[in-house]
Amino acid sequence: MSNYKIGSIVRARGREWIIIPSESSDYLKLKPFSGSALQTIAIPNDFISSGLEKVESSLFPEPDIENEKIGDYDSAQLIFLATKFLLRNAAVPLRCTGNISIQPKPYQLVPLVVALRQNIIRLMIADDVGVGKTIESLLIARELLDRGEINKICVITPPQLCDQWEAELKEKFSINAYAVKSSTIGSLERTIPPDQNIFEHLQHFVTSVDLIKLDTNLSRRFKESIPKIDLFIIDEAHGCAKPKDELVNLKLRYELIKKISEHENKHIILLTATPHSGVTQSFTSLLGVLNRDLERLDPESANDRRIIKPYLIQRTREDIRKSFNTDEHPFPEQRKPEELPYYLDSKHKGLIERAILVCKRLIQKSAKDRTSQSMGYWAAFSILRSISSSPDSAIVCLKKKSLTERHLISKKQLTPEFIMQLASPNVTDDPEAIFDDDPPETTLRRLSDEMIGSKIISPQDWKELEQIANDFIPFKGKPDGKLKKLTDKLNVLITGNRNVVVWCRYITTVWYLFEHLKDLLPKDVGIEHITGHDPDESKARKLEKLSESPKRILISTDCISEGVNLQNLFDSVIHYDLPLNPNRMEQRAGRIDRFGQEKQVKEFVMYSLD
Repeated sequence: MSNYKIGSIVRARGREWIIIPSESSDYLKLKPFSGSALQTIAIPNDFISSGLEKVESSLFPEPDIENEKIGDYDSAQLIFLATKFLLRNAAVPLRCTGNISIQPKPYQLVPLVVALRQNIIRLMIADDVGVGKTIESLLIARELLDRGEINKICVITPPQLCDQWEAELKEKFSINAYAVKSSTIGSLERTIPPDQNIFEHLQHFVTSVDLIKLDTNLSRRFKESIPKIDLFIIDEAHGCAKPKDELVNLKLRYELIKKISEHENKHIILLTATPHSGVTQSFTSLLGVLNRDLERLDPESANDRRIIKPYLIQRTREDIRKSFNTDEHPFPEQRKPEELPYYLDSKHKGLIERAILVCKRLIQKSAKDRTSQSMGYWAAFSILRSISSSPDSAIVCLKKKSLTERHLISKKQLTPEFIMQLASPNVTDDPEAIFDDDPPETTLRRLSDEMIGSKIISPQDWKELEQIANDFIPFKGKPDGKLKKLTDKLNVLITGNRNVVVWCRYITTVWYLFEHLKDLLPKDVGIEHITGHDPDESKARKLEKLSESPKRILISTDCISEGVNLQNLFDSVIHYDLPLNPNRMEQRAGRIDRFGQEKQVKEFVMYSLD
């Protein structure tokens, strides 16, 4: 190693190589000049000194202008591009540019420059949805690898994003990572010795936060491997914040990343487009993962914000437009949401009004104490969301046979906080909550026995709800006013060469739209639906099938509203069901209104004028 400098060109085994940083001074690590990082080799110094391996300095001959023939256009273009990339790489002292297949925008280098100022990188990248936080974090990872400062990377992400991260690492950054998921863990473990920890064996890997947060054998193996991992990238980090309520699943996520942060020599990058959900405690808990002292600070204080600043990068698209040449920014023209109001026919409207009267009675009868109030309000809220979504969701929610499934809750557990834990993910659309595509009856089913025992809901109320459900049945076979409005708008958008994502809250509503739209829209329009019931492989197949159709519509629940890249397939969004949290709406639109979108995104918000 002392005879050669990193970056030098040498000749060995009949070809040219570039010397790259190695983990040990006992061998020379070489990457082929005309190959990929996967063909990297290591030659022990003993082999070189003993003559078993011949390694010698190499230079490419300079062109002989006088004796060489003039090249063709393609050769000249190749030299031009080589010169261009050489100048780009020389502009900043970065090594990663030779190992990536993309050309980062100038603003995407800012997190890398900020990170390199820290000895141990602890950074939250909270740029706007669609700005390119994945690229920004992986530029840091690739640079640290090429400098020899790290050797092992772990990406922790929501389960539906594992495959996407694996592809980004391999295709754009030449980092050979593996997705460790419940569906791949068996096949991966068969490739390693039985006595080895899979997380220690794999050099780089992507895994689901929900797979490793639980107290299981797999989780324990992951925690044992933490000391050997150099860099952790935690995607959608807002879902790992300390919950404002004692929600068990969220608490386990937070405890996991908190345990990682206790290893002070580990590099940690948090990625989130919504770092502050309005609850200061959740935001400061994420800052505490970067530096435990930050958790005690007040983000409203100007002095404290100056202390936080080195750990946080947060830019909107408008910030980026102002900072860089407006002709070069990679974003489409800013979208302007449009309202898409609709009317219901008199019979449909009458059913909803009857359900509202039952909900009012629930709330009136639950006013005696906080626990009863919690049950009454969450039950009413669940009913109202379901009946306003679609007739199918209303039927599933209100049918008594769905509600009598017993969900055992002890009296000790029955507190307002526990009731919120049961109901909140299904009702509030909090981006920090775990979205699990619960059916619309879930909240009622979980609370039904307790509401009967507390006399919040009477047999007469059940009878009335079931009768409303039966009266909704005739609407199953024909489109309601809401669906008619959607169909009209989709026909206009398709005619205008627009491809659309329709967002719904409930699986039953997705199926309802899919069955009707197949018959209501032209036959040359590709239509697919995605819900949380679809395995990742099925989701990928459906999107691939849609990509083959020049006209396409996707109907989906919020199961893919975070992290998934859809900008190459779609350019319009319709919120068929309104989420209650505006951050969720931004996440939905951000699937297509992002880096690489070529059109101005159209966004439509549906609501009832009744």
